Amino acid sequence: IFAALSLPLILVPPEHFRKPFLVGSIVITITTFSIFVWAVAKEGGSGPLLSRPSELSGVQPLTGGAKLGWAMAYGISSTIGGICAGILNQSDYTRFASYPRAQIVSQLVIVPVSSITIALFGVIVTSCAADFYPDEGLLWAPYDLLRAIQTHGGPGARAACFFAGCAFVLSQFGINIPGNAVSGGIDMSGLLPKYINIRR
Repeated sequence: IFAALSLPLILVPPEHFRKPFLVGSIVITITTFSIFVWAVAKEGGSGPLLSRPSELSGVQPLTGGAKLGWAMAYGISSTIGGICAGILNQSDYTRFASYPRAQIVSQLVIVPVSSITIALFGVIVTSCAADFYPDEGLLWAPYDLLRAIQTHGGPGARAACFFAGCAFVLSQFGINIPGNAVSGGIDMSGLLPKYINIRR
């Protein structure tokens, strides 16, 4: 759905996306930190997934050997699979840099730090949610967590879920527009330069 909605945007100059992307980044960062702080404050710690994982149903400790190795291989493969489209389209984004080496700091520092931070937040929030909603299982996906909060909470929880849901929708546009519209527009300008062009 998001890909289809972002296709008409291939005719919009990429520099016009800067401010909406900045707003989206700020909104989703605030939302992510808010969910993290709420979960840790409500739990009073990091939750049972980190402190006592053997007590949770369906969680088997990986103490070593082949299971640990395959779990690590699966984690690496999943991570690379999640970012492979961005890696493939990297040159489409770096062409808008102010100078040729401008993207090095973001790729070496910001991308790993933000990825590790979000993954850590996700593990801790899922761990806390396992104690809040033990009958729901492990809530790894944010929309599953928001559904559980909405189901078990009151009017305030429903309002919070609405605003958090809006932030996650905005973040999906921030992911899919660069991934589809910007990269697609650059590819289309290469295929049909007479009709679609990029003015520098």
